[in-house]
Amino acid sequence: SRCDSSPLLQEQEVFDALFSTRRPKDGWAGLSSGLKSFGKGTAAGLATLVGAPIAGAQQGGARGFVAGLATGVASAVALPVAGLCVGVAQVGRGIANSGEAVRSAR
Repeated sequence: SRCDSSPLLQEQEVFDALFSTRRPKDGWAGLSSGLKSFGKGTAAGLATLVGAPIAGAQQGGARGFVAGLATGVASAVALPVAGLCVGVAQVGRGIANSGEAVRSAR
């Protein structure tokens, strides 16, 4: 049976909500999906860069601020890179699916 509270499942749900991982029908859909994933990753990284130090300071004072800043900086780098990787994969998937889209349009 599926355990909805497992940390791995929760991480997968967050990833799927943030990045577009649906199967693109063709190259244009892949490009659109890829650009959205990169944009969302960049926005999430910037939001974490600002929000994590604030949350850290509220919970742990100066020490919490420093910890939050470290988390924010790491996220500001990691999330756009993840979005870029998902984006490149989506473009590739879309190009790979283009032949099938052309055949089904006939």
